[in-house]
Amino acid sequence: MKPIIFCGYHNTGKTTLMAKAVAGLRGHGWEVSAVKHMGLDKYVLDETHDTGILLQSGCSEVRALTESFTVHYRREREFGAAERLHALLRLFEADYVLIEGFKSYVGVIPKIVFGRTKEQIGSLIDAGTVAYSGIGIEDFGFPRMRFISPGAAPETVAEFIETHTDRFSP
Repeated sequence: MKPIIFCGYHNTGKTTLMAKAVAGLRGHGWEVSAVKHMGLDKYVLDETHDTGILLQSGCSEVRALTESFTVHYRREREFGAAERLHALLRLFEADYVLIEGFKSYVGVIPKIVFGRTKEQIGSLIDAGTVAYSGIGIEDFGFPRMRFISPGAAPETVAEFIETHTDRFSP
């Protein structure tokens, strides 16, 4: 399994580029999964939703089932987000896992950072950054990393991910 993080500021093209990556990687015959990091508990613990009501009531786990999906909410307060992400990745059987969010993640998973300005992009770059992107931005010429336009073709995004990710061994 080869994970890659798409992180950055709100409305900068993360989901757009991820969707193209999914299309391109599936077009190459790969199984693809995704993780969406929701940094605000209000989205999970909204008391107007059944899962939020149950979590607020003290459940340690809630699984929501639909005709096609299972959503699993579980309290895990003893570990940080990076440790929980690594544990979650061990559960996937996909060839690639595309992860949206985790701006503060620093570790072994490569990431593409998103922003609207050179300063925003620069604030997110670390040793794991392999590329940067963003709606309406240009190639800022950051050393040792590539600019990927949110308008890039799915094939281009897939080929980049295939060559810039390694098998994950937590």
